[in-house]
Amino acid sequence: MGVEDNVTSRSLPDFDVVNSTVGGDNKLGNGGGGSARLKKFSSKELKYFRKKMHANNSSSEEQKFQVRKLQISDKNKGFIQLLSALGDDHIISVVEDESPGKIIATGSIFMEKKFLRNCGKVGHIEDVVVDSNARGLKLGKKIIAFLTEHARLMGCYKVILDCSLENKAFYEKCGFKQKDIQMIKYFIAVLPCSSFISNWAFKLYAIPQL
Repeated sequence: MGVEDNVTSRSLPDFDVVNSTVGGDNKLGNGGGGSARLKKFSSKELKYFRKKMHANNSSSEEQKFQVRKLQISDKNKGFIQLLSALGDDHIISVVEDESPGKIIATGSIFMEKKFLRNCGKVGHIEDVVVDSNARGLKLGKKIIAFLTEHARLMGCYKVILDCSLENKAFYEKCGFKQKDIQMIKYFIAVLPCSSFISNWAFKLYAIPQL
């Protein structure tokens, strides 16, 4: 077995080829220029190479996967299938106007387990939106009723949501009532007093009839 047989092609070799003299035949059969010998990497050198390779791979992965905002075209890229992995503890409901095939109302709910309630579940209703051209059709009330019933069927002991002052009456008509006051801390400049009052949020909740 020659020297060439002992040198394997690997991404991280234990040996390196080092030129030791100038002139004469190349013992590895590379056709002249200088003789060569094998140098065994030390454990310190191997550790350095492995760390370098890992850093290069990590950098490549970071460049390959970038975070961005959701786009409409993403629905054809597996986004809907990905949402299904959330299960029934997080759903997004919609109302569709079938004639033009357009979504005109939506709302979502997710479940939270409370350790102080023996891991009982609380439903959080969020992102209730109705198309401006579909106002007056009571679609918001339908969305709230659907999400509240889903929470009841999932075993939640209550449903909660946050709303602005102007929407308080609407949610009371949906069976919710005010409980406590929401506290908030912004990471932006303080809003003017008038804006703060108009955006004051109340915490409302409903207890499903089990």
